[in-house]
Amino acid sequence: MSEDRPSPQSEESAQGSEQEWLRLAQLAAETGSDVAQLMALELRLAMANLGRMVVLAVAFLPLLILLWLGFSVLASWVLYQSSDSVTWAIVLFLTIQGLALWGVYSSWMRYRRTLSLPQTRKHLQYLVGAQSDESKVSNS
Repeated sequence: MSEDRPSPQSEESAQGSEQEWLRLAQLAAETGSDVAQLMALELRLAMANLGRMVVLAVAFLPLLILLWLGFSVLASWVLYQSSDSVTWAIVLFLTIQGLALWGVYSSWMRYRRTLSLPQTRKHLQYLVGAQSDESKVSNS
């Protein structure tokens, strides 16, 4: 009969093991809570910084436009000084602006094509085609 009862040492080790698991679970819960709190604080900081970044972007764009125009005028002025031709200076200025506009337009068109999700549509058409092929085979 003494063989059927677990020994006191095995009971103590089982209780010790349970205690270790409980401590481990408690530590995991505390760590998860700390990580969630850190994430919430960082998200709050990121949202505040996002507002600041929008303000900086609004200030940055006009300055960038003025810089672009300044360099374009400088290039045109250098051409005017070297050739004494206002016409060629104006042509250079307009050419620079036209090239910039063409670059922006071509980028716009390329990005617009990707907004239609071409690879996803192609994959879906393939899947639908494969599905219809399977249904044709099963109906035959």
